[in-house]
Amino acid sequence: MDLFVKDRNGAGVDGANFYFYAGDTLLGSTESAQGRASFQIDNSNAAIKVVMKYKGITQEALLAQGQTSYDFKINKVVKSDFLKDNLPVWIGLALLLIGAAIAFIKKEPSAFQKQIILVFISLGGGGVGSVIPGFLKLNLTMGQKFAVAAAGAMAIFVITFFFVPAGV
Repeated sequence: MDLFVKDRNGAGVDGANFYFYAGDTLLGSTESAQGRASFQIDNSNAAIKVVMKYKGITQEALLAQGQTSYDFKINKVVKSDFLKDNLPVWIGLALLLIGAAIAFIKKEPSAFQKQIILVFISLGGGGVGSVIPGFLKLNLTMGQKFAVAAAGAMAIFVITFFFVPAGV
């Protein structure tokens, strides 16, 4: 059973509590993370009542037999912590700026300094890429003994780290 809880703007709500009942018997409970919660129900043919509670707001839903998801809507805007929600981007941008600053300050960087710059830029790219929606999958084989499989932010790191532009 997948449950979603969204505010008036359509943003997922963290911290909503869900309670599952078959008749008057409590089957279990769970809490939402990023507006989503899941709960395993052994008998999908049973009529299930779901109660959602969030900061004094209570909503109930009676799910039809075989129903696998339900959306709850809260008629208010739930404020999120912008810095906390976007921390990987801020860290990524800081690392990108550090890498770029070192690259421009050093006129003739040594091989070691080039590697340090590359690490900063790769980590920064991965941090920024961690919040980009979608999916990036990379399967890379170099020779017979070296292979890399990565997805998402790790794939961005691998691409920027291993594929150095010509002349760098």
